[in-house]
Amino acid sequence: MEDPNSKPKSVEERTAEILMGPPKEVYDAAKNVKGRWRDIVTRKRPDGTEEVVEDTGWKKNTIVQGMPKVLAGLMRNEPTYNGGILYHAMGRGNAAWDPLPIPPTPVYSTVQLVDEYFRKAPTSISYLDPLGNPSPVITGSILVQTVLDYTEANGMAGEYIREQGLFCATATGVLNSGILASVIFHVAKWKDSNVKITRYWNIIF
Repeated sequence: MEDPNSKPKSVEERTAEILMGPPKEVYDAAKNVKGRWRDIVTRKRPDGTEEVVEDTGWKKNTIVQGMPKVLAGLMRNEPTYNGGILYHAMGRGNAAWDPLPIPPTPVYSTVQLVDEYFRKAPTSISYLDPLGNPSPVITGSILVQTVLDYTEANGMAGEYIREQGLFCATATGVLNSGILASVIFHVAKWKDSNVKITRYWNIIF
């Protein structure tokens, strides 16, 4: 409680107290924002029909240090930002991961993929309700869907994808551009003209 006999503090003094006051809680995006991902892999048969050959089920992703920068910039209406999630990027990762029981976990300080080679804008971004169902109204959970069609992300004659990331804010079609908000390292998946991968990325704020 302030001393009633003390001189009233100016706005500048009160502002300084707020900014220089007791230590404040540090926002930890890795704890406050959560995410998960899932792949559905479809293969084209010789007769042109399709079959689903893999469903990974839901797996945990990694939120990285770019996430709070993206959120803060969007809240401030940062003029250099073009939007939120703009590109879903794919990378070759590192072939040295292949013999491991599981790929390494990305660290919080990650800002780029190890070896990005392809990116595209998400096919759709929608809201989910608390039960994971599509929601017609804004919620604190989004579902990013990106379809890598038969003609996409194949490189010269096929590529192994071992990593993926969501690039935001200042991202363009140029590889490694923008702010990386979330990243995944996963078991190598072969992608060529006979394979279509539908990737789902659920971010919960």
